[in-house]
Amino acid sequence: ILKFDLIGLQEANIKLARNVIKNLGISYKMVYSKSCKEHSIIIYNSKKLKKIGKSISGDLDECGRPFLYQTFIDRNTNNLLVAGNFHGPHLNYDWEVKYINKIYDLIYKNSVISIYLGYSKFKSKSNFNIKVIIFGDFNKELKNSYKIKKTKKVLIPINRKIKTSLNPNNLDKIKESYYEKCIDNILISKNIKLINKCETLNSKFNNLLPTDFNLKYLNYTSDHIPITAKLLI
Repeated sequence: ILKFDLIGLQEANIKLARNVIKNLGISYKMVYSKSCKEHSIIIYNSKKLKKIGKSISGDLDECGRPFLYQTFIDRNTNNLLVAGNFHGPHLNYDWEVKYINKIYDLIYKNSVISIYLGYSKFKSKSNFNIKVIIFGDFNKELKNSYKIKKTKKVLIPINRKIKTSLNPNNLDKIKESYYEKCIDNILISKNIKLINKCETLNSKFNNLLPTDFNLKYLNYTSDHIPITAKLLI
């Protein structure tokens, strides 16, 4: 199993997350929140990332549609990283803008800056540089970039081509052609470098995930297919 440093799980449960961690090793930890019966889970490699400050969590306008934010320090670079995990509602307005802007509350209202400056070799706010990743099932295709309020931070969706959502009429017989819409995505801030482009299971050009040409994984997991990317934080 390829050992990713950050994993976001939507429509999952704690038992599944513990099984994932068991396979990855003891250095992997998780943070999670709950909305009604559904969990939002972030698994992280504690050898590379140190959790700091309090998380922010809640509902994305509907019970059972959770979001979760957690702040980390990259142990190698000393950079500050905000990781978010969304399971979006089926609503006809740009709900994501409101919840992306909660990053500002996470950093400033939770006094993460003070904690960060205590760890950082840089002791002034002039050197303060936040990096942001939000992954999730957004239940909508993301076409635009997003500016976080009161900052110059801009987030960009990296999945613009991979169709990830299975047509509900084809749940009993999965084929690649039955997947519709690019609704699973990863948003990254412009100060994060994309090393390996976004990919999923069924591509012969994969570097990060199995090719799965026989659709073994697709047939026994979920009505969504996973996406991943390699990033330089």
